[in-house]
Amino acid sequence: MQVPVKPYQIPYRMLVPRKSEAQNLLVPVCFSASHVAYSTLRMEPQYMMVGQAAGVAAALAIQTGHAVQDIDTKELTRIILRQGAIIEYVASSQAAQIGLFHVKQD
Repeated sequence: MQVPVKPYQIPYRMLVPRKSEAQNLLVPVCFSASHVAYSTLRMEPQYMMVGQAAGVAAALAIQTGHAVQDIDTKELTRIILRQGAIIEYVASSQAAQIGLFHVKQD
């Protein structure tokens, strides 16, 4: 597939089914995604990142007594960032120079 797409984030909701369908289920591997997103998610680094997020989410759910669908995703984000996760694409000046991505100039 040779379709150019802008960088995007993988949402937490991809990991959890609707609460009415299955409570307290995290699915870091058998996810539902478009063909574009699946191209990203099938790569080993993304599996590792999604697995890290799923593990932290499970721990948060246990600690707070909430279902995984109800955890505080802002807290999840804070924890995985503290652990060194990279969750946002930041374009390099080199990518901008060769025209790969538009970089906003401040």
